[in-house]
Amino acid sequence: MRAAIAQSDCFLGDITRNLATHLRLAKEAVKGGATLVVFPELSLSGYLLEDRVKDIALSAREAAALFDDAGLSGTVIGVGFPEKTRGAIYNSYALIRCGAKKAELIGVQRKVNLPTYGMFDESRHFRAGSSLCAHELPGGATAAVLICEDMWHPALPVALAQLPDGMPHLVIVPAASPSRGYRGKRPSNLEGWEHNAEYLARVYGAATLNAQRVGVEDSLIFAGGSVATDHDGVLKRADLFKEEILFVDIDIEALSRTRAKAPVVSAHDREILRSLFA
Repeated sequence: MRAAIAQSDCFLGDITRNLATHLRLAKEAVKGGATLVVFPELSLSGYLLEDRVKDIALSAREAAALFDDAGLSGTVIGVGFPEKTRGAIYNSYALIRCGAKKAELIGVQRKVNLPTYGMFDESRHFRAGSSLCAHELPGGATAAVLICEDMWHPALPVALAQLPDGMPHLVIVPAASPSRGYRGKRPSNLEGWEHNAEYLARVYGAATLNAQRVGVEDSLIFAGGSVATDHDGVLKRADLFKEEILFVDIDIEALSRTRAKAPVVSAHDREILRSLFA
């Protein structure tokens, strides 16, 4: 399968304008052969929403309906948005399958670890998610989502590897990671994202799609630098400070064969984990 990361900027709080950006970049990615297009964290809304999040939050079904009649039939889109439920608002990510007319919601992941330190104040505005799962994509691939901070918590990849069918083929990592520190011409925090992507690919056998955003919000600068790993763990890197579509070709059958030969969580591992949490 050919996947694409749409490294994009967005307009804070303006879902209509951001949707237009999504459609433009997704159509460009599809022209390049992509059947899966993933966008950054909170790509439909922007990051520093603060108290206005209550006014623009959407239900997951409403987010999917934005892609009705999108002209992207057969394409799966991954988008970040503030999710409104009856009792709370979540920092969420939806996987949406576009149809000839209607768009279908494949699944939603809610951010588990909400950073509330330094420049971040997410737990004031969002409720933390409490579960992880694998989503079935067309063509037999499975995908899980780790939203930004969740990528940095080692327990979560271990949890994914213990799912009934094992580690998903793809781990989608949407992020809005502001630039911090510089080594030469690159923000130093991007190095950590690259290491994490390679680690997931080489240790867990999952292709990784880390979609970073670009642009400026208040005092935060988002540099881009999205990265992807294919079925062999080979890293591809997007440019800095500009919109870009990063393509990666992934052999799902190769990932399945690798997983079958060397399961990440063995029977003995499971016994140890069960004893720890008994």
